[in-house]
Amino acid sequence: MKTVLPLVYEYLGTFLLVFVVMITTNPFIIGISFTIIMLLIGKFNRGMSNPAISYSMYLQSKMSFNEFLSIIAVQFIATLSSYGVYTIVA
Repeated sequence: MKTVLPLVYEYLGTFLLVFVVMITTNPFIIGISFTIIMLLIGKFNRGMSNPAISYSMYLQSKMSFNEFLSIIAVQFIATLSSYGVYTIVA
């Protein structure tokens, strides 16, 4: 990973996706939100926002182990902060 910018986009994408899932139970809205998020930031962060996708990309040798750990850590932090914002808003 050459810059920290993909991690910032990963954080934003994961944060928004988790937040949308928590505020609505409508699968259509969740799917549309995921599509919009991936269209906006997918080209910058490879469109992951899910640890399972990150793990599969690591297993396919499309990223290094350090990059994999960085992305998983960012996804975890984004999920926790999204939950924190949700508890404040809801």
